[in-house]
Amino acid sequence: MCGILGIKSSCLPDKKLFKKSLDLMIHRGPDSGDIYETSSSMFGHRRLKIIDLSETANQPMTSKDNLYTIIFNGEIYNYQIIAKELKSLGYDFKTNGDTEVLLNGFHAWGENLLEKINGMFSFAILNNKTGKIFIARDRMGIKPLYYYINNDTFIFASEINSIVSLLNEKLSIDYTSIVDFFTYLYVPETKTIYNDIKKLLPGHCATFYNNKLVISEYWNVNHQHNNKLSLDDAIEKLDFLINDSVKMRLVSDVPVGSFLSGGIDSSLISYYASKNHENIKTFYADFGNEYTNDIEIAKNLKTNHFRKSVKDSNISSFNLMKTYGDLHYDTSTLPFYHIADVASKEVTVCLSGDGGDELFYGYNWYNSYAKSSKYNFIKSIYSFIDPRQILINKQFQRGFKYKKYFISNDLERYVYLRGGYTKSYLNKVLPESIKNKIPKDYDHYWLYRKYWDLKNANLKSRLQYIDMKNFMVNDILLKVDMMSMLHSLEVRVPFLDHRIVELTHSLDENFINNKRDKFLLKKIFKQKFPKNLLEKKKIGFGMKNLNFSNDNSLKIFNSTGDSDYKLKNMKYLVESYI
Repeated sequence: MCGILGIKSSCLPDKKLFKKSLDLMIHRGPDSGDIYETSSSMFGHRRLKIIDLSETANQPMTSKDNLYTIIFNGEIYNYQIIAKELKSLGYDFKTNGDTEVLLNGFHAWGENLLEKINGMFSFAILNNKTGKIFIARDRMGIKPLYYYINNDTFIFASEINSIVSLLNEKLSIDYTSIVDFFTYLYVPETKTIYNDIKKLLPGHCATFYNNKLVISEYWNVNHQHNNKLSLDDAIEKLDFLINDSVKMRLVSDVPVGSFLSGGIDSSLISYYASKNHENIKTFYADFGNEYTNDIEIAKNLKTNHFRKSVKDSNISSFNLMKTYGDLHYDTSTLPFYHIADVASKEVTVCLSGDGGDELFYGYNWYNSYAKSSKYNFIKSIYSFIDPRQILINKQFQRGFKYKKYFISNDLERYVYLRGGYTKSYLNKVLPESIKNKIPKDYDHYWLYRKYWDLKNANLKSRLQYIDMKNFMVNDILLKVDMMSMLHSLEVRVPFLDHRIVELTHSLDENFINNKRDKFLLKKIFKQKFPKNLLEKKKIGFGMKNLNFSNDNSLKIFNSTGDSDYKLKNMKYLVESYI
């Protein structure tokens, strides 16, 4: 796991500024850092040593014939298999790591290399002869990759803050992203808070040449659900793939562990890890909730379990949210920061159960939405009873559990169930200075609308797909990446092996979401653990009343809805950017 920063321009920045901007990501790569320069390009890399700890494996790395130079963040789990294929083609290797495999693989196959690799990654390759730059991001978006383009200047990085630093100028704000933030609690798709900084989408690659960036999609999941596997065969294949995925992700030259909350996802990942790795270490942070599932699972698996009790955190939640460099609000940011802290004191690599909820129908809002759709019978009264508009009646300020039955708009109802703020409410919250910069016909629900009519999928599958493509990428995976990297900890996500993703989207939907939540995973869980461990309720990491403790008063927003801690905190975040 590392941090990458690159620029191509006719007017390159001062090397000191480039190094300063690169070193903003020193937490991503504390072990080494270096810069590669040409007359029109600069490639920078911060390295966290995981595979092949030698200096020879440092980056930027240039091919034997000096044609290509690479900077790479992530891991390629099947690199040894690809290396054998490349050796048969006559390629020599001076290292034992995956970076040189990527480099030689691109030399041999070009962007077709992406079809061969199994991993999490964002990388860039410079053609030293033509000046072309090729960038790519992994299929599921586990590793972030941002870019800026203006005339002949192209900049890319693992973190937004490094791009902002390198530009060394005030960037214009995309005010529609503020609407998106209040609606979805993150900035979706390619957008960021800045007009000129974008995200490369998961499963996409791009080439910058002659001042143009050409983007293409190299992978997306198929929704045919036409796999004729029986239930028993589906369970057997899924069991095999999860085990194989975990086994691949245990390959490391530094210590590896596993997060263990005691829920189904992390318990299964820890189970497979303990079967494929001796004396696996597991980690959890207790936030005073008297929760002990993790302890019981750890005893069952005989792992070396580490636990941290967090009663009062001296870490600023506001400052943590600002490290994203973009509008992002997730109350589990602070808890995950502490859990990563526990793990980083013992290991450099940790496995996570993320992705299980999206792939196997784990979130409670799926059933809530399905139920609200079934019994949605009142069409016109909604605008008169919006609980977040009745500010005098305090008992309704934190939400009204029956409101979902009164929202006639399907997309709006899902926004509400997901914790976002509806258009009618935002019209009261947003100040005129922001509303005036947003097109009057702006579609607040464009993101959900984009995926709502997904073919070959039932309602529940559509909701899962929406979350897999958006919430998982721009909230969950971003949080995991940023908070773990602040501790120089690499987190690997076995459930998001593309083979598992493709299997779940090919199976009969009845196996995934027509019976009960996490039906398939529960079947596997029962094969691995005593029945009583499945029946225990899991407690999530989120904090309901996260308070930024910001002593400064709001300067742009008014006090509408300020008794809602989340809304007030989000206002502070927006003001910190504009």
